[in-house]
Amino acid sequence: MAAKKSTPTNIDKRTSLSMDDLVGLESFDAALELMRTQGVDVVDITDVQDLLGDGFLFLQKDALVNIPMMLLDVKHTWSPSYDAPMVTVRAMTATHKRVKFVDFGTGIRSQLEMFEARAGRSPIGMVIPGLEASQYDVCNDCGRANCQDHADATVTRATTYRLKIGA
Repeated sequence: MAAKKSTPTNIDKRTSLSMDDLVGLESFDAALELMRTQGVDVVDITDVQDLLGDGFLFLQKDALVNIPMMLLDVKHTWSPSYDAPMVTVRAMTATHKRVKFVDFGTGIRSQLEMFEARAGRSPIGMVIPGLEASQYDVCNDCGRANCQDHADATVTRATTYRLKIGA
């Protein structure tokens, strides 16, 4: 027996435009104008992001440097893609944004594990003044930070992020 096809409910209006109209579009402005003339409610992703996924905006950690936040959820898992431990953090910023980010390294992930071990509790509810970045050199020959074994090797500048401890 075939599975019953799911159909969305409570949708006010579905608009179907002709393929001729769509393939004739040559610019973003023309597409925007077509939507408006057809009565389509054009929305920006920032207006609907809480309706997509889990309602938390995935950000790169550099966007959270010096942004105060409260940790709402912390999940330690194993990344099958990188074969390494990782942490996913969900937080509410002082600017009222629900955000999430991941960390694989010796920065945030290690800090959270250390806190959990020493405090004997979850970091959920922890208020921090944001993240902070620190840079270091990685040896292109061996991949280690601040390598002393390959004096002639070129290095790549890398960044790690930590929970900002001080204000």
